[in-house]
Amino acid sequence: MATSGSFNTNTIGDFYLKFSWRRTSTSTSNNTSTISWELTAHNAAGLYRTVYNRSLTVDGANVHSSSSQTTAYEGTVLASGTRTITHNNDGTKSFSANVSAGIGQTSTNCTGNGTWTLDAIPRHATINSFTLDNRTINTFRINYTMSNTCDRVEYRIDGGAWTLAQTGDRTSGNFTVTGRNRNTEYRVNIRVRRKDSQLWTESGNQSITTSS
Repeated sequence: MATSGSFNTNTIGDFYLKFSWRRTSTSTSNNTSTISWELTAHNAAGLYRTVYNRSLTVDGANVHSSSSQTTAYEGTVLASGTRTITHNNDGTKSFSANVSAGIGQTSTNCTGNGTWTLDAIPRHATINSFTLDNRTINTFRINYTMSNTCDRVEYRIDGGAWTLAQTGDRTSGNFTVTGRNRNTEYRVNIRVRRKDSQLWTESGNQSITTSS
């Protein structure tokens, strides 16, 4: 997975453009990565060239364009900036960049592109199973499994307040709910917090009736 990258355009004489980027931050809550980018000129012969009609697209958005002519030497920075990239729902993301320009002429004769895969951002765990069993006159047991390591499990009875059940790293477990009334139906659901993202996943309801 990439945290930085670059590509060079085709060479016109000894002259070419270079696009480079690096990731500067990641937001787990927003499911985004922010990159800084730069477009620079390079000339192995050390001479200048005139650049026309530049255009740069990053992650599907045009982040720089210019119809004016620019005199560029080795290392001239033609453009720079930042771009915040939204990841897919599962936290994965690939993005591309494309550049075009005219070197020594107004029509395009210089192009380049690249594609990179960013580090995935941790997202919500999936509750793979959630069951109720082992009922008595005033207790029942909650069982669960998750797709990822979670560090906190809570439960709720009949839509009331959430109650802490367990902490510590786990992908499965069970616990007993006590203090219930006999021969009473309860609607129960749980929620789990994924350890690496600290995002919560809530289950649907399950029903159980205590023994009479």
